[in-house]
Parts: sequence; C-alpha cells; structure tokens
Amino acid sequence: MSKKVNRYLWMAIFFIGIFISIWLEWLAKTASPMAWFLISGVWSAVCGIGFTVSNIFARASLATPGRQKPLD
Repeated sequence: MSKKVNRYLWMAIFFIGIFISIWLEWLAKTASPMAWFLISGVWSAVCGIGFTVSNIFARASLATPGRQKPLD
C-alpha cells in the first residue's frame, strides 16, 4: 500500500468515526460537550497511532532488501 493511500484511508476512518460520534451525541440529546471532547480526543489518538504503525509497515514492505528508504 502506498503512503498516499494509507494517509487517505486513515483520514477517512477518522472522519467516519467523528461523524458517528457526532450523530450518536445528537441522538442522545444530552448536554455533555466534555464527553464528546474526550471521545474525539481518544479517537484522534487511536487513528494517529494506527496511521503511524501502518505507515511503518507499508514503508517496510515497499523497501527492497539491503536498501532502506529514508524517513520523511
């Protein structure tokens, strides 16, 4: 998987998750902006870590043996 595809995939996962959390918060009709803030923060961390780990694996699978790509 290329780095660009990986980036766009994780962006889509992040925005879908945020959309779902906004939708669930809207349906709950509760006034708890702190809960939404905490959930979106945790979701952001999960997506950031997932992107980083998958980017490392994608870079390692694209590298040829004996020749490592420089880090961006």
